[in-house]
Amino acid sequence: MGQLSFGQRALVVVFSAVTEELIFRLGIATAVAALTFFLIRKSATQAALVSIGSGILVASVLFGLAHVGNLPDVPHHTSAQSH
Repeated sequence: MGQLSFGQRALVVVFSAVTEELIFRLGIATAVAALTFFLIRKSATQAALVSIGSGILVASVLFGLAHVGNLPDVPHHTSAQSH
């Protein structure tokens, strides 16, 4: 990234942040909440609240797992290393 201009680096940061939000918040959290609501809507008195909470929880855990590789001292495996 050192060869990119400041504007290009800023664009990468904005693009990656927006993309990540769309995937985890709009995509995963919404899908989990909708599925949970569909499954429990007739049996749970607060189905909407439970569904939203479950969507946030699942998206948060997946977000954290997606970033474990960014931690120091965490081994990074590539397909070339596994052979």
